[in-house]
Amino acid sequence: MMRFTLIWSPIAERQLIDLWSDFPDDRKALTEAVAEVDKLLREDPSMKGRPFGVSRVLIKPPIIVLFSVDEGDRKVKVSLIRRL
Repeated sequence: MMRFTLIWSPIAERQLIDLWSDFPDDRKALTEAVAEVDKLLREDPSMKGRPFGVSRVLIKPPIIVLFSVDEGDRKVKVSLIRRL
């Protein structure tokens, strides 16, 4: 099975920092969800989540991420992250 490189856009990185700062009581759940997203999207990302336009959406409470897959370059780009 081929692995993909996961890239977080600068916007998604900023949103993650904001979530970490704004919801200190959710830090453990946030950390676990981000780790699970990272793991899931490194293998067969086109099969994860559900289609959303040209992108895909993956829900891992307490977050939701919007990502796109470049099969040719074997890259996944997380463009947005939000709290549910």
